[in-house]
Amino acid sequence: MTWLEDNWLDILGWGGSALLVYSLLQSRVLRFRVLNLAACVLLVVFNALVEVWPMVGMNTVLCVINVWFIAKLLRERHDEAAFEVLQVRPDDEYLRHTLRVHGADILAFQPDFIWDP
Repeated sequence: MTWLEDNWLDILGWGGSALLVYSLLQSRVLRFRVLNLAACVLLVVFNALVEVWPMVGMNTVLCVINVWFIAKLLRERHDEAAFEVLQVRPDDEYLRHTLRVHGADILAFQPDFIWDP
C-alpha cells in the first residue's frame, strides 16, 4: 500500500478541519458561508466513515444552516429593500472617511469612479 492509501482518511479529517478554521478567518460573509459549507460536508463524510454520529449530526445541521444563509444572501444580493441610500454633501466627513477606508474596494468594483468634490 502507498502512503496515500494508508492515510487518506486522516487527510480527509485534517483537511476538513483546516478548511473549517480557514472559513472562520473570512471577512466576507458569503465566502465564509461557502467555505464553511464545504468544510462541513467534508466533516460529515469523515465522521460518518469513523462512525462518530454526534459529529455527523452537528455538521449536517451546520450544512443546512449554511445553505439557508447562502440562499438568503444570494436572494437579497440585489434587493433594494436591503440597502438604503443617504444623501450627503460632498464635504461630509463621514463620506470622506468611507471613501478613505473603502477606497481600494470601490476602485476594484468601480474602476471609473472619481471623487471630485
